[in-house]
Amino acid sequence: MTNLLEFKDVSYWYKFGNKNQDILKNINVSFNKGLFYTIVGPSGSGKTTFLALASALDMPKGGEVLYEGKDIKKIGYSKFRNKYVSIVFQSYNLLPYMTALQNITTAMEITGAKVDNRRAYAIEMLKKVGINEKQANQKVLTLSGGQQQRVSIARALCCQSDLIVADEPTGNLDEDTASEIIELFLDLAHKEDKCVIVVTHDHNLSKISDVNIRLSKGEITVSNTEKPALV
Repeated sequence: MTNLLEFKDVSYWYKFGNKNQDILKNINVSFNKGLFYTIVGPSGSGKTTFLALASALDMPKGGEVLYEGKDIKKIGYSKFRNKYVSIVFQSYNLLPYMTALQNITTAMEITGAKVDNRRAYAIEMLKKVGINEKQANQKVLTLSGGQQQRVSIARALCCQSDLIVADEPTGNLDEDTASEIIELFLDLAHKEDKCVIVVTHDHNLSKISDVNIRLSKGEITVSNTEKPALV
């Protein structure tokens, strides 16, 4: 079976004068649908760089990032971002002058989501993440932080990509709201069969993920924390 996403001998470094500072060194790791992955590590360990490479916001200095066995470079970075990955940011990255619903239908238009009725589908996805129709028609700036993050997750769902990556998605949220958002990510992986990759500082979150990847000094340690299936 072809992996959905694969890092193959991936390296990344910054150049300081005549010296290279290694951020990632010959990383080999794969990701598949139906699983929830967490990326952890100390500040400066390369978590954000890792996520940028996974979502084609940056390109590796060495090695390849493959999507369904094909080098992202050959797919095209812009095309990959538009068609194959949805990104959930800590700061939500919603358009403030639009309603929640307009944010989502605009994203669907840009990515060419194949649905008959975009508005109805967007409302359905918003309801799935706990946003009712009244809230859907509010400007996003009138929504709470937790509600805005729910909208950004609904946007990821509506764009219909199998790969969802998130950078500290609970960083600006209170504990209860954060727990609800994490449940949504788990559902995306386990019920919607998405590949969900989350960068986090929250070690409790890494304990409930299926696979935890720890970055340190340019190298990774992969811990499979998959729970046994209930019979």
